Amino acid sequence: LGTLLLARPLSRPLLLPGFLARRPYVQRELRIAGIAYEVADDWVFVREAHVLRKRMPLFYWSEEYVRAFQACYAPTRPPPAPGSLLYLGRYDIASEAVARRYPSEDTARAVVSMGGTVARQQALNVETASQLAEQAETVVADHGSGVLNIMFWRPRAVIELVVDDW
Repeated sequence: LGTLLLARPLSRPLLLPGFLARRPYVQRELRIAGIAYEVADDWVFVREAHVLRKRMPLFYWSEEYVRAFQACYAPTRPPPAPGSLLYLGRYDIASEAVARRYPSEDTARAVVSMGGTVARQQALNVETASQLAEQAETVVADHGSGVLNIMFWRPRAVIELVVDDW
């Protein structure tokens, strides 16, 4: 789920499968985003849905899928300030799936020394992400679901940092 930000409120609670709804990081992200949800442990008949498919889990989103996401949620995407630089650091966010360690502090120091802005992925929500859009012509981000926020911005360049021990 990552830091999923909605440009407009849902008209009814989000319906999540029980195995997903019980994960602490999913509950945290939904709480931060202010999204009401219901747990589905049984079969549910769905009359209408917005489905954002990925061909392969844990794989990149194609341009087609990004455009579908943007069309579904219609985010306002202000242009970034020319020359702006933003770093989205994980700072060792605990993962239920895998242990990994990023050089977030070192990367943050380098970005600040170049006049850039630093943001913690776990602190992003609708308000903070929209405020950062104007500071994101170039985005440097630790690999993770927090990078999903770039779909709400208009970066010219994105550098995603991946570590060997992941």
